[in-house]
Amino acid sequence: MIRKEPTPEKIRVMIDSIKDREDEEEMGKLYEIIGIGQTIKAINHHLGKLEWCWLLHTGKSSVSMGLVEDFVKTFGGGTVKVKPVEIEDINKIGEVSKVVDDIYRNGLEERGLVQSDVIVDVTGGTPRWWVQHLRLPVHRKTGTWSTWNRIPVS
Repeated sequence: MIRKEPTPEKIRVMIDSIKDREDEEEMGKLYEIIGIGQTIKAINHHLGKLEWCWLLHTGKSSVSMGLVEDFVKTFGGGTVKVKPVEIEDINKIGEVSKVVDDIYRNGLEERGLVQSDVIVDVTGGTPRWWVQHLRLPVHRKTGTWSTWNRIPVS
């Protein structure tokens, strides 16, 4: 049996109907949605401390990123600034690496942040692939790969 994912409109209704982001049953329904569930789970985990969120995505996932932004607007308390960053081809590591490096070299300074203020939470792709190619140290935490204090690229 093929699993049918909810439409973007249905997902927006799901987000709007959640009264408490600590409601495990309701949030669990969002977490199960292929394409955005793992991202929403990671963001939800960091809400309260999260101030800036760069969402790397392809053009094919623009609708999904809009839904993630809706989630942040609904539950972020107005304290999280989301910056969607489109990547043409997520499989071209050079392109991905360039975007990540640009965030570290320019994006942080523009926002008054330093490298130690940043957590890279890899929620898409194959974590070992990302870590290997972006040269990120790994910290295993609650079923997701998170990286702390990214190694600078020279």
